[in-house]
Amino acid sequence: MSVLQRAVLNRESPARGRPVEYGYPTAWVTVLATIGVVALFFVSIYVRRGYRYPVGWDTTYYVWRTRSVASDGLALTGTIRAGTPLLLAELLRTTGQNAWTLVAVISSIMAGLAGVAAAAMPGLALGMAPLWMPLVGLITWLAFGWNGMMSGHVDNVVNAALILSGLCAAISFVRRGRGAAAAALLFAAAGVVHWPFFALAMAIFWLALAYSIWASLGSEAVTMGDALRAMTPLGGAAAASMAFTAVTLLGVPAAGGVGVKLFGSGGTPVQVYKVRFIQRLHETSRYWAFPLAAVGALIAGRAPSPPAHRAARRLFLSLMAAWVTISVVAGVVQMYGVPVAGNRLLHYLFPIPLMAGVAVWGLARWLAVRRRSLGPALAFGLVLVVLGGFLFLAWKAGRVQRAWTEAKGVRQIAAADRYVQGFAGDRYVVYLLDTGTGRHHETVGRWWAVVQSTIRPDELERTRFYYGRPAGYLDGFPASALRGGTLVPPEAASRALAVVIDRYNHRGFQEAEALPGARVVAQGVAVLNGPAPPAPLPLPAAVEANTRPIGLALAIVLILFTFLVVGSGWALALLPPDPLVRVGLAPGLGAASMILAGLGWDRVGLPFRGWASLGPVAIASVTGWALALIVAARSVVGVQSGPSASPPGGG
Repeated sequence: MSVLQRAVLNRESPARGRPVEYGYPTAWVTVLATIGVVALFFVSIYVRRGYRYPVGWDTTYYVWRTRSVASDGLALTGTIRAGTPLLLAELLRTTGQNAWTLVAVISSIMAGLAGVAAAAMPGLALGMAPLWMPLVGLITWLAFGWNGMMSGHVDNVVNAALILSGLCAAISFVRRGRGAAAAALLFAAAGVVHWPFFALAMAIFWLALAYSIWASLGSEAVTMGDALRAMTPLGGAAAASMAFTAVTLLGVPAAGGVGVKLFGSGGTPVQVYKVRFIQRLHETSRYWAFPLAAVGALIAGRAPSPPAHRAARRLFLSLMAAWVTISVVAGVVQMYGVPVAGNRLLHYLFPIPLMAGVAVWGLARWLAVRRRSLGPALAFGLVLVVLGGFLFLAWKAGRVQRAWTEAKGVRQIAAADRYVQGFAGDRYVVYLLDTGTGRHHETVGRWWAVVQSTIRPDELERTRFYYGRPAGYLDGFPASALRGGTLVPPEAASRALAVVIDRYNHRGFQEAEALPGARVVAQGVAVLNGPAPPAPLPLPAAVEANTRPIGLALAIVLILFTFLVVGSGWALALLPPDPLVRVGLAPGLGAASMILAGLGWDRVGLPFRGWASLGPVAIASVTGWALALIVAARSVVGVQSGPSASPPGGG
């Protein structure tokens, strides 16, 4: 086998024992291929099934929050878990896509970024060649079947991408001496996106640092002081991000809440989370990855490692061990009645699928090197069998996924909103949603999210909802009868305009047609206490996501291009001169800096409407590239001043 063939299997040159250098062309190809294969798997569901709305139960929640931020900043949503709507609100103007399209594709892109970061970690720690990155990144998402975070839990996916990128930056710091500041930036943005999972990740990180320090004392002649000093920058990065996240928890949204449910209808979260957690434990498809993960851990722990890789490998293995430890402890605690993370605790268990990918790499490398002529064929066959099996599991589990938004409901709400714009004046608007017999409360909650995601953003502040039919609403005046976060002020309750749409309150719509003073203003839309329009309003075309193949491809390219333009300067400034690390983490740094810049932009009172939303993007981009120029200038000065600092003739 040639040296080139062996270099594909290992980043160490078998001829000289030195690291094989990979340039930017290789880095670009492998990073884009990894993002592409992961994103393609998840967005293909729109093409195969013809969905025109984002897949997942919670996606309408992200659409309305995005449109709310684009209209009024964080006035309604607050700073808690504000990262995703801030990011998407900035992308609205940057990419020219609507909120439905952005929500439909953003999880797939962020999953790709997470796959890149996950696959780059064994590259730094174990010497894995870059060409293995697409395979390992894909297995990281597929080894558990369809990862439940991809079912509309956008905050979780964005958080995972930023956390994994931060961990990769931390390993880069240990491996090459730079990356702690990048880790702090990524961790801080992850806390703004989803603080409960950020807290889980920080528990993992601190335990991993402790594991790594302990292991270094046992394997090398270093003192405790030396070990602590070596990890101080990473500890500082974690502490700074935790302090920053804690400050964002003070910005409680107008409707209250801290970004995690404390109580729930039909059972407390303790019961709900516990039941869902047990249900996920019974999904046997995820256990196929565990034997491979054990093999991967054995390979990573026992494989020969050059001296330059040892500290990075130690931290990598410590992170994997700490992640499993914290997840097991959190699972046990949850079983005893303390709500932790429900079923998503298992979705977040990335070490298992990641180490399964490491196992495929290690076994394929062993076959290719040790089995001579048949080795490459056997290695290729192993890759096909494992990847094919995981793809089948993920495809099978993903068959139950669907888009829950109804085009008919969107059209009727849009017609109602046009009526409100023309005839409601300054009155409050109340949408009557029917709970129905035996209908789950979460269904009606989703309908309310569809209302919020469809009406004009500037109407959100004066729009409320009521669960029930018109008769109950009219009998329940004043505002105490309204069930919708913030109540209609008592002095405005008697003038409030009530809207009933057929799709989300069929019985109520039929009842409203017979009530005195009620008017059908459009097909399937009735209003109470409102004037009649000159003629029934037509149902407008439903606003939907551009999920046709060209539309999906365009949205993905525009978003990724934005992240790369904004994040490349940060990567050059904060990361070591490793092309794979810089290119791989640049999109994540772009997203993180846009989130933090957007948060600062809002806190000083600047608007997000129209072209103003480009302000945070410009600030994040210019700041990153300015830092890159400063770092480059200092490097040039250091190189030029180095020789003159020594006396002539050496010494």
